[in-house]
Amino acid sequence: MQNTDFLMTLIFTHLLGDFVFQTSKLAESKAKSIKGLLIHVLIVFTVNIVFLFNYGLIGEIAALITTATHFIIDYAKMKTKIFYKITSIHSVIDQIIHFVVIISCDYFFRNMTNQPIMKLGFIGILNYFIIITYVATVIAKMVLCDICECKQVSCDFFKKYERLFDCTIILAIVFSFINTILGIIVLVIATVVFYFVENNYFKYSKQQTILKATIYLIFAWAFRFLVI
Repeated sequence: MQNTDFLMTLIFTHLLGDFVFQTSKLAESKAKSIKGLLIHVLIVFTVNIVFLFNYGLIGEIAALITTATHFIIDYAKMKTKIFYKITSIHSVIDQIIHFVVIISCDYFFRNMTNQPIMKLGFIGILNYFIIITYVATVIAKMVLCDICECKQVSCDFFKKYERLFDCTIILAIVFSFINTILGIIVLVIATVVFYFVENNYFKYSKQQTILKATIYLIFAWAFRFLVI
């Protein structure tokens, strides 16, 4: 159980630093300047140190390694963005490399860590909800901005209340997995509400709405293993 907890904690600190504590303004800043990147990495470092302290000296070493590699990966992303016209693909590649580092750290250090000061068995659940709310909504927005004409959809990070509404719908989708009969009813209601609001309030087309819904459903289903 300790081994799984260590991996889940590494993932948790990454999700906090790269999504929860990263505003749209900071995301834009780190993509353009070393100052913005350093502020972002400082946040990542702080989160890593605080949570990986739970695993003693090895945890802190892992924190330093993941922070250092995070800076290198994001710096490389900043310098190579001109070669990628499709932002979502560039970002997915960036996240894949981050997770390769995380899994590697877990592989090399999990058997060397001290007994954790606190058992964090709930970390997997937190990871799941961060992924289906923060990560899924960011990826969906990036994909829309990449494939849609600017006059069809705003490429601002999120419209007013858009993310809050989308997260509510995603949680409804997750709830629909719990019970088959009740789940079908919830899923149908959520689908109708989502389609109506996305079309009439956020002004997305039918195709864009279906694309967003598909991405959210894939994320909600694919990462269920984190809570099973």
